[in-house]
Amino acid sequence: MTIWIHGWKRKGWKTSNNTDVLNQDLLMKIDSLRGKIEVKFIHVRGHAGIDGNEKADELARKGAQMYNAL
Repeated sequence: MTIWIHGWKRKGWKTSNNTDVLNQDLLMKIDSLRGKIEVKFIHVRGHAGIDGNEKADELARKGAQMYNAL
């Protein structure tokens, strides 16, 4: 997010393969909010037994199930 977003914006939200950036609407919203609050993005390996990451994954899955149930 902190590295690639600058290139995406410069290239009109296109990837290096000239395809549209996925979830562009969400990334644009995040980018606009980054100017209002201090945010630090850190890559965390998924499913590596890191408690906070495992909990975030659990909550995301529950949220997705709730959304799909509608």
